[in-house]
Amino acid sequence: MEIASLEPSLYTVKAVFILDNDGNRLLSKYYDTELYPSMKEQKNFEKNVFNKTHKADSG
Repeated sequence: MEIASLEPSLYTVKAVFILDNDGNRLLSKYYDTELYPSMKEQKNFEKNVFNKTHKADSG
């Protein structure tokens, strides 16, 4: 069995978060603290993601 070599990628995970049905944070982990250094900036980012994605489930 050959071991596949991992190809380099430009994609990285900057954050992982789980929101409830109202867009409130249940869990979050930010790996790049320079991108979203404050809680206010993190909450704003999460709100923007929620607003863009929550309508996909309503239909």
